[in-house]
Amino acid sequence: MKGLTCQNGDSVQDAERRGSETILPEDALYHIHTLMSMRDAARAASVSCVFRHSWKVYPRLIFDTETLGINEDGRTVNEVTSDFISIVDNIMQNHSGIGVKTFRLRAKPCDNVQPSYVDRWLQGAITTGIEEFELQMPRHNKIEYNFPSSLLSTGRGSSMKSFALADCAFHSAAGVGCLSNLTNVELSSVHITEEELCGFISNSLALEQLVLLSCHDIIRLKIPCLLSQLKSLQVEDCLMPEMIESSAPNLSHFNYVGRPIHVSLEDPTQLKHIQMLSLDYSDMLYSASTKLPSMAPNLQTLFLASTYEIVNTPMVHGKFIHLKYLEIVLIKPSSSPDYDFCSLDSFLDGSPALDTFTLRRRNSLKLKELAWLLDGT
Repeated sequence: MKGLTCQNGDSVQDAERRGSETILPEDALYHIHTLMSMRDAARAASVSCVFRHSWKVYPRLIFDTETLGINEDGRTVNEVTSDFISIVDNIMQNHSGIGVKTFRLRAKPCDNVQPSYVDRWLQGAITTGIEEFELQMPRHNKIEYNFPSSLLSTGRGSSMKSFALADCAFHSAAGVGCLSNLTNVELSSVHITEEELCGFISNSLALEQLVLLSCHDIIRLKIPCLLSQLKSLQVEDCLMPEMIESSAPNLSHFNYVGRPIHVSLEDPTQLKHIQMLSLDYSDMLYSASTKLPSMAPNLQTLFLASTYEIVNTPMVHGKFIHLKYLEIVLIKPSSSPDYDFCSLDSFLDGSPALDTFTLRRRNSLKLKELAWLLDGT
């Protein structure tokens, strides 16, 4: 953009007076800068003093190897990690911490990212006005990172709408402040106990969606009645849960991947959509047919996937009076040689309002295929 470059010692106003061209107002240039991708915004800041000034308040800080232009081909993990830390540290040191709306740090390809660096970056990122936050640490980091809950206890996270952590610990979570605007929480491979989780979400009264993936320290998941806005609960591959109890009055979507467990809902009438998959355990279909009619009497859509069944599906106890969509995926049916697949008729007999029934057979199911199946229902 002609007329935006500046010389050493020039102020923004000096740069705008130079030349005969009509220069856009500074506010307009700042707005243009915020619309650029982070890489383009950084390049613009390197050649324009106007953009260099607005770079200090750039709102979307997204750090991953692709965004930062780090080539991983033919390079060691240590080399990639060194470049990643150097670039992120340089950007964060040159950012004022003002105006950050989105902060995403995905250090998955790296190794041995020192917690002291991450602490410093987050201190500058989690400021008043932030709305989206995501931290994904290296899966096999030599030192486990413990997210400092104190960053959320001073009111700086009160504007946050989305919060995601992966491959780290989140202890003392119950000590965070009121997160009055937080609507989405996703924890993946995070070390957090059920008491800590309950304390955290109890301070998030606007929460609409809670996602727990591979959080193995949770044994008895309790959702408090304070979460009147919670509509969606997703629990996948958490190895230890023995029970899920929800007192949230408006829960309408429930996704579960794991072994069949007891699920208790204080008000089951709002639950309309269920997805349940059991990839390493038996008799998900049996469990669903015997428990779901009372667990979700107003169920409208149901997706079930099972690796193998030992016990035939019995006649449905009660009826799915409102069920309109039913999809069942049998993964490697040959692993259930004694199962009578005709017993699946019990689902049809108990669903008088059913519009669509889909029965799929798959010899295997990979994680990408699992995501596709879930997205398609």
